[in-house]
Amino acid sequence: MNFTTISQKWVYGALLAHVVGFLIFWPRVFLVVDEERYVSQAVAFAGGGSRVPGAEILYPPTGLETISDYPPGTSLLQTPFVWLGGWRGAALLSVVALIVTTLVSMRWLRENEMHPAFALLIPGYFGAAFFGRLGMSDVPSAAVVALGLYLLWHSERRAWSVSLLAGVCVGVSVLFREPLVVLLAPFVVGALARRQSVAWALATGLIAGVTIRLGVSALVFDSAFYVRDSGYDFSLRHVVHTLPAYGFALMVLFPLGALLPFFYRGPRRAELVTAVALYTALFLLYGYDPIRENGLAKGLILGSRFIVPMLPILALMAADVWPRWHARVAALVPSAANTLPRVSAACAVATAFLVHPLAQRQERVPLAIVRGIYSRTTADVPVITNSNATLKYLSPSYGPRKLILRYGLSADSTASFAKRFGRLSIVLIDRNDEARAENQTFGQSILTYRVVSVKQEQRRV
Repeated sequence: MNFTTISQKWVYGALLAHVVGFLIFWPRVFLVVDEERYVSQAVAFAGGGSRVPGAEILYPPTGLETISDYPPGTSLLQTPFVWLGGWRGAALLSVVALIVTTLVSMRWLRENEMHPAFALLIPGYFGAAFFGRLGMSDVPSAAVVALGLYLLWHSERRAWSVSLLAGVCVGVSVLFREPLVVLLAPFVVGALARRQSVAWALATGLIAGVTIRLGVSALVFDSAFYVRDSGYDFSLRHVVHTLPAYGFALMVLFPLGALLPFFYRGPRRAELVTAVALYTALFLLYGYDPIRENGLAKGLILGSRFIVPMLPILALMAADVWPRWHARVAALVPSAANTLPRVSAACAVATAFLVHPLAQRQERVPLAIVRGIYSRTTADVPVITNSNATLKYLSPSYGPRKLILRYGLSADSTASFAKRFGRLSIVLIDRNDEARAENQTFGQSILTYRVVSVKQEQRRV
């Protein structure tokens, strides 16, 4: 494949397109429940505490002093951006992380004598571009992986300090997401087995990185060994519903990506193939079903995010495999030799930009719901709401609200809260409300009906 026709300028163009698109179509509301938890925790950290004053869940008791129970690395890194731009500034971390991931991967490719333009596959991957505008851990995790891989790969050529930094990077990865260890561990083992790192420095760095995670967890969660319970198990039976979601991500969004481990013939094949196999298997066995829980379109997008930390590895594999594949295609269809690379590069740049207006279009309904809720509730009147999903609309980032979660709430408890606070608001939202709201101006009629019901309910109490 004549990739020499694609210069590194295409990579810079894709990154520029992503940044410009983000600035023009700056996020206005949270699109994912997890995003709200990460950012709201960053808002609390930015205020010097673990919670936002005036925002709390009155019932049921959470058992945590923090807003989020996710690993706090992402929220900690978002904190400076919150200082600069409020809660809407938190997503800037993902933009910066996408740039870092791409540039480090480009250098990694160049130093392995592979074409650096294959780094274009990172901002051109829809999942990376989409979650590269959201305040979540996926793209920051990819940046940690890219840095860790680069340092591990080249540690034998440099001083012991590089091995030390590589170890720190691998160890501290669990401060962002625990599954990153599955991606990075094969390269640690490989570096030690091949004697391509300074063993004592790598081990020291690993211990230091893990110690950072333990110390931060002790400070934030009052337990050094705290691990969030996701609520899902691991089982072979889950492959039935996980395979379509991740198959789409690895065969369509990243074209033929699932086949790369079988055809890769480049350096350190054992480590690369093992990392991809273990990481993919982990999520195939994971009980989370994005399609069933969120619908087909949204489920496929949400499923694509789990592939994002693996993108630097896939880009390196593609740089070895795709040229050989295309050489065969070009022999049959000579006109494809130069056309296909240019079309692919243009599609990647377009994806990096167009994801922003598409995402902002998806913000219309949740933005209308948030505005409706906050115009009809107040900080001093507790809000009874129906599910954890509703927290996306009642975020401390938007403004403090005292919440009472409906599940497990008895009539006696409701009366007790009403007596304590004088009155209560009720906000009940389900997926049907969102779908109906999309067909109305701003979903105001639904919210107005809810508020009328609240007033009647208050009189009864």
